Amino acid sequence: MKSRNKDEFQPISISSAFLERKEMTAGPTGKHVPRLLVAWAVLVILVGAALTSFHQPFRTPDEKLLVLMAGPGRGGWRAMHVLSGGCGCSRRVMLHLLERKKMDHVVEQVLMVDDQVPYLPDVESLLGKLQDAGFPVRHIAADRIPDEAGFSGVPLLVFASPEGRAAYVGGYGPAGDQDAAVYANISEGKPQKSLQVIGCAVGGRLRRAVDPLHLKY
Repeated sequence: MKSRNKDEFQPISISSAFLERKEMTAGPTGKHVPRLLVAWAVLVILVGAALTSFHQPFRTPDEKLLVLMAGPGRGGWRAMHVLSGGCGCSRRVMLHLLERKKMDHVVEQVLMVDDQVPYLPDVESLLGKLQDAGFPVRHIAADRIPDEAGFSGVPLLVFASPEGRAAYVGGYGPAGDQDAAVYANISEGKPQKSLQVIGCAVGGRLRRAVDPLHLKY
């Protein structure tokens, strides 16, 4: 009878090789999941911040911005509504101005800061209505605003006193409709803090600073 080699009866072990291959092809192990979640959370935060960075608080500009205000420098109250055609917050202010009408004893004007961002669909129509309602509309290129004025975002509200000084430079409030209340305070000599300018960045330089990855523009 033919003898058999004892190796023929040894069981073939594939468990270690199979498990090793499985580890190589399997997804992330439990110890790697927390790291992936952290990385994903950071990415989401960065992208979200970039996408909302054009509707954010901006620092209040300097009173040098008064040089952009048209009309006589003394003799009555003046208001300048600094807006941008591509900004939804500015559009909300336009609608508010049309609803409340011109204020008594105040010479009001709208200054549109134009850059490479196209106007929202109905802004041209709104500007025409504002012009007809007694709000003279002027335009200026964003890069023509003096850097030292500190201008960075819209919508911005500026009131000049009868003495030709900056009586108020700031925002319109969360709903974009506090301009009349601001005027009531400053015209009566009551204290009025500058409301935060919350809206859209204006100008290529600032947009590059807040959106370096060009996620929105």
